[in-house]
Amino acid sequence: MKHGYTRTVERDRIKMATRTRQVYAFEFGANPGHLRAARAFVSSLAADAGCDRDHVLDLKIAVSEACTNAIRAHDAIAADGTIRLTVALDVGRLLVEIEDAGGGFEVTPPQAARPADPDISRFARGGLGLGVIRTLFPHAQIERNERGGTTVTLAVTIGGSLANTGGA
Repeated sequence: MKHGYTRTVERDRIKMATRTRQVYAFEFGANPGHLRAARAFVSSLAADAGCDRDHVLDLKIAVSEACTNAIRAHDAIAADGTIRLTVALDVGRLLVEIEDAGGGFEVTPPQAARPADPDISRFARGGLGLGVIRTLFPHAQIERNERGGTTVTLAVTIGGSLANTGGA
């Protein structure tokens, strides 16, 4: 569906000793109109899992930047594909993955990022997304995926248990 979205909630409970993992997925068309729903999806799960307010805000910003990049990548190749946003909750850890099929790009390692560019006009076309993500999440994984696009993975350590996630 080009301009709609499908909310797929997967409660994939894998019991390993005393650990329980819950996975939630949200798929939406590559359309900026869905960014608010993507941010709300991640922030509500993060807050319910026990992330502090600062981490929730950081996640909202990083997810917004990654999804915006994914939408632009789909537009650049005129693809009608979907963006998949996955949140995995585990004891003491939250993983967020943003996956697209928008053509991908060569990922530059953080230490090899280009030097400061005094020509700020390039920011009118974009260019801050990955920098913002790497500033907020220095250990973010950004890599090409088998769909031909890019996958961004963010991790947050959380306190407490998963009792407030609404899972059974």
